[in-house]
Amino acid sequence: MQQWNFTLQFEPRPNWLVEGAYVGSKGTHVLTNQFINLDQISPANLLLGNALLQPVANPFYGKILTGPLSGPTVPRQQLLRPYPQVQ
Repeated sequence: MQQWNFTLQFEPRPNWLVEGAYVGSKGTHVLTNQFINLDQISPANLLLGNALLQPVANPFYGKILTGPLSGPTVPRQQLLRPYPQVQ
């Protein structure tokens, strides 16, 4: 990802200021599909069905202090994700 900006200021008279600015950005080799979820459960784990919703002990309890992952239990599906600490 590249970002840039360019600004010009000109004072044609005392106490007058004219300013022009350009801001741009460019991405190269960036994923183009905005709907790709890199933290989804593998298809093999989807076979667990309703067991994915069962609460299990949270290994992040006491380490993550706010949000849905701060409680003593979490749904099993959260721990089966590639990045379980992210919600």
